[in-house]
Amino acid sequence: VALERKPDYVKVRMRRAEACEHLANAAIAANDSLESSGKLQIAVDDLKRVIEVDPSFAPQARPMLRRLEPLLAKEQEKMKDEMLGKLKGVGNFLLGKIGLSLDNFETTQDPATGSYSINFKPNK
Repeated sequence: VALERKPDYVKVRMRRAEACEHLANAAIAANDSLESSGKLQIAVDDLKRVIEVDPSFAPQARPMLRRLEPLLAKEQEKMKDEMLGKLKGVGNFLLGKIGLSLDNFETTQDPATGSYSINFKPNK
């Protein structure tokens, strides 16, 4: 409510960042990547806003930010890996109905353009 009335309320943003860090740590312990990355993102956004609005809080906010940004990246990577694993499972389920799997396909990235090509490779 305080941030709705005064979005640049620095002390509230610092408190929320600290609370989100604690909630994210609990979610990490519970192996909940979605919850932890959401809370970490809120904390990182709040800390960046604090530094932008009131640089006098930078000595307090920067160490937290340096600690949380790598943790956020790690949790987002973990969440991405989970999602890709589930998508691969769905793909293999669907392709299995016609005797294929995702292992029958190979992707290669063109270094010049960054685009991907997908090639079929038959079972051996």
